[in-house]
Amino acid sequence: MDPSDYFNTWYGKDGPQNYSFWDNAAFNALRPQIDREVDPAKRLALIRQAETIMESDPPVLPMSWEKINDAWYNYVKGHNPYEYFGLYDVARLDTFWLDK
Repeated sequence: MDPSDYFNTWYGKDGPQNYSFWDNAAFNALRPQIDREVDPAKRLALIRQAETIMESDPPVLPMSWEKINDAWYNYVKGHNPYEYFGLYDVARLDTFWLDK
C-alpha cells in the first residue's frame, strides 16, 4: 500500500482527516520528499524514517482494530476485499459490475 495519501491526509499538518491535530516538523519535512521520490529503495528508506518518527511521537493511540467480513453473490465482479486496507478503502464502488 502506498502511504503518501494516508500520510498526507491523516497525519500531515492541516490534513483533512488529521483529527488529532498532530504536527511533527520532521515528519512534515519528509512527506514531500516521499511524494516526489521515484526510486523505490530511496522512497522506502524515507517511508521507514517517517514510520520511526511516528513510533517515537505517536499521532494517535489505536484503541481497536476492525475486522471486516464481506459477503457477496458470485456474479458480483471486481470486488476483492483482500486488497483493501480497512473500511475507508471500500468507498469506491465504480469498479464493481454484475456478470449476470
